[in-house]
Amino acid sequence: MMGLLGVWITIPEWINVLLAAISFALLYMEVRAHRRSVASTVFEPRISDSFESFVPTTSSHGRFTYRKFPHGSFLSDNLVSSAIQDGLEARLEPKPFTMPPSLSALGQRFLDEKIKVRHVFDGPILGWNSNVGVGPAASELPRWIDFQPATYFQHIATDQLALHDVSQAGRFTEDHGRRLFITRRGALRDFHDSWLVNVVGTSVMAFTSDGKLLIVDQGIHNLNSGGQLAPSGSGALEPKDFQGRASLPLAELAANGANRELQEEAGVLASEIQESYFLGFGRWLEKAARPELMTLSLLSVDSHVLEQRMTGKLERPFVRGRTFTRLVGEPSEWGSSPETMLELQYRGRLSLPLSVGLSLLKEFVAAGGTSAEVFSSQVIGGD
Repeated sequence: MMGLLGVWITIPEWINVLLAAISFALLYMEVRAHRRSVASTVFEPRISDSFESFVPTTSSHGRFTYRKFPHGSFLSDNLVSSAIQDGLEARLEPKPFTMPPSLSALGQRFLDEKIKVRHVFDGPILGWNSNVGVGPAASELPRWIDFQPATYFQHIATDQLALHDVSQAGRFTEDHGRRLFITRRGALRDFHDSWLVNVVGTSVMAFTSDGKLLIVDQGIHNLNSGGQLAPSGSGALEPKDFQGRASLPLAELAANGANRELQEEAGVLASEIQESYFLGFGRWLEKAARPELMTLSLLSVDSHVLEQRMTGKLERPFVRGRTFTRLVGEPSEWGSSPETMLELQYRGRLSLPLSVGLSLLKEFVAAGGTSAEVFSSQVIGGD
């Protein structure tokens, strides 16, 4: 309005000075209010969580298997796993993830706080963006699973935020934290219906030609399993795991990502990965029920050769060491706890992905079939 008046009349200088002072005062109050809001926002990590409220419901019809381990709990989805085994397709979405307006401000505050204490690279990742339902019928499943490009910082600002309780000005806010992946009725939110990136974890259990399992000792800077023993390769799916294609079988996508991590962390060459088999899919409950894919790979190189190789430079802060070990006993002797499949010195530090991988491996062998026979001849019956 004052700008329009200035076209016809001369505005006294004192009025312009007054308006500038008012604008400055309003800006100052806005900045001060923002700083006060930021200072009053506290993110408290939940050191323990309980999921018993929905476990009996989801397990009642046999679709899900609830697995409790020392370092977390895992909900295996048998229906989705079977669909992936049967060729369920993965499709790369062209549109990247965008922060929901209701979460963007809080997510940015959380991100700013975490970046101060943890140096991370804002690399590309993939989020699971298709609902899969919770019922026993295969008709609930989509024809394909959409994967949405996102960044690691977006993963922190959503998936990692969900692992914290949030209070503002001393008042607990119920609309964030656990509520981002669990409904008011205590049920898991489906992937597309959530506000999260739903970053997709992928891991591989790799066995050398002399029948030994490669285990990675995670460094303390690892975000999910720091200081614990992990599978041969583990990390998040990335857009490049589609290898230039718009779609491919989801089992192949899982293997691409897991074997890429294997090459980066253990120095394995792509030409040395002989066979890969899909083991299973589920949700890591303590990590905002993130989707996890598990693969088995057989290598054409023995453990003595791999022991001489260096970990990639970018992976060294996250990989403290590697070890090679044989599985203990025959499959009929493997107990209900996956720890019994390894020698005593490894049993106290199994990460959740390694515990899951061993459990699924036991079921893979028990199910039989040609692929299980190939595995058994190299690993269990090997020299």
